[in-house]
Amino acid sequence: KSRIYPSVDPYQGADSVADGALLVFAKEARVATDKSGGFLGADGVLYCVAPILGYDEPEHIEFWAVGVDCCKLSGNFTCDSAADTAARGGAIVFGGPGSKGGGPFGPIFAAIFGQSGFSSADADAAMKEKFQPAIKKVEAQFSLPSSSGGDPTLVRWMLVDNLKQLSRDHLLSAWLFSLLAALFCILTSAPCIWLAARRSVQSFHRRQDFWGSTPRLG
Repeated sequence: KSRIYPSVDPYQGADSVADGALLVFAKEARVATDKSGGFLGADGVLYCVAPILGYDEPEHIEFWAVGVDCCKLSGNFTCDSAADTAARGGAIVFGGPGSKGGGPFGPIFAAIFGQSGFSSADADAAMKEKFQPAIKKVEAQFSLPSSSGGDPTLVRWMLVDNLKQLSRDHLLSAWLFSLLAALFCILTSAPCIWLAARRSVQSFHRRQDFWGSTPRLG
């Protein structure tokens, strides 16, 4: 699941890109940094969110730009490329195909958000849940409508060129992972193959010794 969606309307249903990993938003899309905020979690991390809006007033908000420790409790959202008016790319994280538990970009986002290795979808959903208090807070503060499906898509906001680079980096990491997995299988199976071959040879020699030392009948 690594589909790239072009010309995404910020007000289309989030479920319409459920099988995507990278989104290129329509030119009217922007991160509303003036309607952003953060929530300080029990772990001491400031979870930051900002709605992705278009020209018109939204009937519902389907996409949020997110980050950690890159905003104030109210406003000043500076995560990733939020301040760059040329940015229109979104990489889906936490609970989507671009997340650790859900798809191919897991290792990259795990490194970015300070987590290592792969995790289950449950652990990934738990991480996404940490952004929900911030979303609810901003929705209430600025009277913003919730997602039509109740489960908005969270993205990292970036330049389209960086989005393409992210895709290339993932492709490289996927090839490297496959190569390392193959090497691991070879290295771990080699001792077993050697042991089996050795036992087979030993068994053959024992049979040869037995028949060689047994008197012939007749």
